Amino acid sequence: MSSQSSDLHVAALFRYPVKSLHREDLDSAYLTPRGFAGDRQFMAVTDQQGKPLKFLTQRKKARMAGIHVHVEDQHVTLSAPGMPDFGFDGTTGGEERHAVIWDQTCSVSDQGDGVAQWLSDYIGEPVRLVQLHRGATRIVGELGLTDETTLADRYPVLVTYEADLSALNAALEQDGAEQVPMTRFRPNIVIGGGDGTPWLLDTVTQLRVGDAFLRLVKHCARCATTAVDQERGVRASLEQPLGTLRRIHPSPDGKEALFGANAIPLGPFPRRVQRGQNVEITARGELFPFVSGVAPL
Repeated sequence: MSSQSSDLHVAALFRYPVKSLHREDLDSAYLTPRGFAGDRQFMAVTDQQGKPLKFLTQRKKARMAGIHVHVEDQHVTLSAPGMPDFGFDGTTGGEERHAVIWDQTCSVSDQGDGVAQWLSDYIGEPVRLVQLHRGATRIVGELGLTDETTLADRYPVLVTYEADLSALNAALEQDGAEQVPMTRFRPNIVIGGGDGTPWLLDTVTQLRVGDAFLRLVKHCARCATTAVDQERGVRASLEQPLGTLRRIHPSPDGKEALFGANAIPLGPFPRRVQRGQNVEITARGELFPFVSGVAPL
């Protein structure tokens, strides 16, 4: 094992119970075939009469980042500035509907008028809240992959590396731009340690995290969500950090800014992942040739 990988560890864990809303900071999480248990279980969708339900994210509504989610024993509580808390039963399966995420149509369950009205009042347009319909599955559906995923944009797990953020922030400072925290990239697993050389994940295809294994599939192309202040729910910049990131770590065609790696959990399941656990590189190689895509929100 190289010195670069000998002291890698889990520096942070995040979960996003509702797609594109505020994160949960975790000490531990259970890894399932679809990613962390409870991750992106729900999502907000546009509710326009006569049009299909379509996923809604911070790309269009930055204030979504200001909605905090607390889940306890399947009871979900939403809170946001200037709004009364709203709670609902996350196990309730409502009316079956169909919602679109990029090029996929999913079978989902509507979570009712109450939470829909609460979200609509805060976000500022009519939305519904849905989750995958009971018994329904969704696959990655890219690069020929049939692995299951949640309501993430595509892949079940996003892995990032602290040294990459250090390299980006150094470059942002040189460009006269504000530095950014790791939360802008909405990862599930943040790796720390190593020798500080950035872009380690570019040539890693499998990781062992505690007793769990992850197959790293492709680079993660970043979007405008990286410009959203995740604490205030406002867009902090029109150009950064994507402009600098595209300069220092671009896709081969130079059009995309790459940060982190999309990953698929490997069995058996479930496996508990904890902060501080050792991370080991168990396979190296090139990730799949880059294809245009976006980060899981």
